[in-house]
Parts: sequence; C-alpha cells; structure tokens
Amino acid sequence: EVSRSSREAPLSACAQNGWGRHDCSHSEDVGVCCTGGCIRGNGNGGYQTATAPRTNGRDIRMADCTEDGCCRVEIMMNGMWGSICDIGFSEANAAVVCRQLGCPAAGEVMKGFGRGTGMIWMDGVQCQGSEGKIQNCPSNGWGRHDCTHEDDVGVCCRDGCGVPPPPPVPEDDEEYDENDPEHRRRVEIPPPLPVRLVGCTATSSVGGCCRVEIKYSGMWGTVCDDGFSDANAAVVCRQVGCSGGVSRPSFGSKEELPIWMSRVSCTGQEDGISNCKFAGWGKHDCAHYHDVGVCCNPGCAAQDAGVV
Repeated sequence: EVSRSSREAPLSACAQNGWGRHDCSHSEDVGVCCTGGCIRGNGNGGYQTATAPRTNGRDIRMADCTEDGCCRVEIMMNGMWGSICDIGFSEANAAVVCRQLGCPAAGEVMKGFGRGTGMIWMDGVQCQGSEGKIQNCPSNGWGRHDCTHEDDVGVCCRDGCGVPPPPPVPEDDEEYDENDPEHRRRVEIPPPLPVRLVGCTATSSVGGCCRVEIKYSGMWGTVCDDGFSDANAAVVCRQVGCSGGVSRPSFGSKEELPIWMSRVSCTGQEDGISNCKFAGWGKHDCAHYHDVGVCCNPGCAAQDAGVV
C-alpha cells in the first residue's frame, strides 16, 4: 500500500508498508498508464533493470573466501547485505562482479558456493557483460527469488583479486595508547541494539508475556527459542526497564520478519541481548513457531506492548 504526494522523486521515497510486507498475490500487481503511452523498459518479459540504491561506500563485497580466491557475492540494499541466487548465473555476470570490484573482467562462476545469511537480493540475473554494476543487470526484482542460501552464488576473479585482506592481528606484547580511538573501538563492548516486546498477553501467572524482537541492520526480527534461558530473559526484561525474566519458548510467530538470533547464551549481566553470545546474525535452523517470548515481573512489559 503506497502513499504518494506526487512530489517524491522515486517511487521508493513514498510511504508504504515496508519492503516485502504485503497481503497480496501477483494477480494484484499494479500497472500504470503514462501520458501519451510513454514508457521506459527493456522488454525482458517480466525482468526489470534496477538502479542500485545509494550507499555510503562500496555496495558489493566478497565473503567467506576460499584459499583459491573464490568468494560468495553479496550486495547491499536498503542498508542490508544479502546474497545472489546462482540460478542462471553466467560468466558474463561474473565478469561484471569482478570489474565492479576493480579486478580484471574475467570471472568464474561457483554455483552453490555456500550459505550466506539474511536476505537473498537477486535471482535470474542476466548481464550482457558490459554493465558497470551487477545491480544494474536485469533480474527478477529486489528480493524476488525461489532459492535458499544453499544456492548462493560465488565468483572467482583472476588471481584471487577482490578477496578482502584479513583483519590486522596485534601482537600479544604490543602496547596501545588507551586514548587511541581505534584501540577503544577494538576493546569496548558495543552498545546494545534496540529490542521491543510485542504480541503481549496477560494470561501467565508469572506476568505479561511478549514476543522478543530485535532491530538489526535497520530491520526488526525475532529470536529463536533454541536454548533460550531465564538468564537470557532477565537481560531482555532489564533492557526494556523491567525486572524478573522467564523464558517462554514457541511464544508466537511473526512470519514476515527475519529470525535474527539463535542459540543465545547470556550470563545475565549483559546490558542487552545483542551483547550475549549467539550463533551469528541470521544464522539459525528455526521456524517462526520457535520465536521466543519472555515474561517480565510483574507484567510490566505487557502494559504497553512496549517498543524500546
């Protein structure tokens, strides 16, 4: 449901329900009629040529590279990194990726390279080979795919070009200036990411129970109940300004959201749930019926389905 004031430049600047959030089928795909029959398109039978979103810095990266210089291709959309499906991914596509990374244009395709996390942004990519960016090639559309992360594509650029350098590892006896901002960045614990408690009930004898959601990369998502303890729940309750904390596995689902966290293990002393140990952002083997809830005392979080 898009609301436009007619002054926005691109359609993506208009108010809407959120990327990928809808209750429609493709029989309800909208069309437009432009004055005088004016259109711009490439006649690719349902494919679209998308202009890449503006980002600060490079919007493509190579991840999980192997010793032979082959890596999973990831691109950024709306501030979130995601992978590309390998179905129909050609050497012309790989050449565009390598050139975009500043490498020689030749590139080898590695289908089924390895499992990424988060979004799968592109599928059905059909580059001619002359494009400046993979995001400018025709595709099925942003986030439209019939793949799993097992189908994430990889690319091998010539001579391992494009492989990111390893992070610097300081020597054990290396001395640091405590006032050095780079040193503080390495050793300080980052501030916790925002959490909210939603879908709250008041049926528990312990107090109001709510589903836990956390905001990562600008998008709210759920937490898997796999191993979620009362110590984890206590961290969540304290983060939203409540006391107590009891875990409620399989609390409820939120199908349109990603599952951001799994196998969370807190000591109970952390400032926020994102400071606890867990499997990694978007890494899980859960379905949404495993979304975890917590019950804070005395139901304080349920009083307002609170967003923090």
